[in-house]
Amino acid sequence: MAKPIQLKNGRWQVRPAYKDPVTDKWIQKLGTFDTKSEAESFNNTIKYEAERGLTSKQTTIGEFYDHWMEIYKKPYLKPRSIKRIDQDFKHIFDYFGRSKELTKINKPIWQGFMNNISKKYAKETNRLTNGDFRALCECAIDEGIITRNPTQNAKYSGILPKYKYPRQKVLDLQQFKNVVAEMEASQDSVSKYACLVHAFTGMRFGEVCGLTWDKINMFKRTIRVSRQYDYSIVKGFAPLKGDSPERTIDVPEALMYMLRKYKHWYDDQLFRGNIIPNTDKLMFTGPNGSPVTDTAINNYIKYICGKVGITRITSHGFRRTQATLMTLADNDLRSVASFLGHQDTRTTLKYYIQDIPELKKQAHEKMMLFYKNEDIV
Repeated sequence: MAKPIQLKNGRWQVRPAYKDPVTDKWIQKLGTFDTKSEAESFNNTIKYEAERGLTSKQTTIGEFYDHWMEIYKKPYLKPRSIKRIDQDFKHIFDYFGRSKELTKINKPIWQGFMNNISKKYAKETNRLTNGDFRALCECAIDEGIITRNPTQNAKYSGILPKYKYPRQKVLDLQQFKNVVAEMEASQDSVSKYACLVHAFTGMRFGEVCGLTWDKINMFKRTIRVSRQYDYSIVKGFAPLKGDSPERTIDVPEALMYMLRKYKHWYDDQLFRGNIIPNTDKLMFTGPNGSPVTDTAINNYIKYICGKVGITRITSHGFRRTQATLMTLADNDLRSVASFLGHQDTRTTLKYYIQDIPELKKQAHEKMMLFYKNEDIV
């Protein structure tokens, strides 16, 4: 640190310099005082704060975001997660700019931002944006840059998504039976069998796309889920979403029978030249050898739902349906979460298990039996 220098007017000046731990740049402070002891005190204060990482008080959102991502996020996150966080912070930068000082964002200012985006984006988008900034602020608190987290107990809502067509989140038991029966009766196609796997396993779209025949055990009637096919960034095989563990799914013999039929049909299509072989040996590919697309899958689902006469669902609706039917079959929550590849049962309960008439009826019958057995009624 610098030593105080006495000026011609008798006052004392000192220029302490330190390296900012966030921006990695040297910053110089200038102080002019009436006495040498005041200058030394100022110099010692800057030195004390620099040694303890408390000197980044003027750090901007943009500077700390770059620092936070580079040190704490990018080494551990998958490309898809990094892309999502970048998108969430785009909303923040569009509103505040990158040069807004982090210390200048207090609770009322942040709530004003949340009120603003609640009028523009879906509630889930706003939840993720608030959560990402909360994590950044927690890190900033640990590094001594701010003292309080402005996102604490922030309120938000969101606009309803505008769908191009009516849709439902989940199939009830009878609808599921009808949809499966209609799919089985439909003309053979890649989309047909990919959707049957969706329906009986609740796998994610990327997981179904990433299946190869070596992941299918016909004898044990299992499917091994160890990777996914990523369209958006990797454009190839990628690890499972988030921290999802690899898992083995038990499936009914009916699905294995259908997959044996599919393999025979698919091999015949390859032999006839109707499908170009895929270099990754994927199970579900289009005529040009590329992985089956979500558009093809959802168009097929739209066709099947139309034949059955119900409001259409998406491929992800099969995932919710599987979780809900497993609950109807008296599987415990941990088993359902494991089947879907969730590490946190709260995700399964909040977003996947849906309220269908059969579950309501089952709950009612159980309570009536309980009352009877306990001589309550």
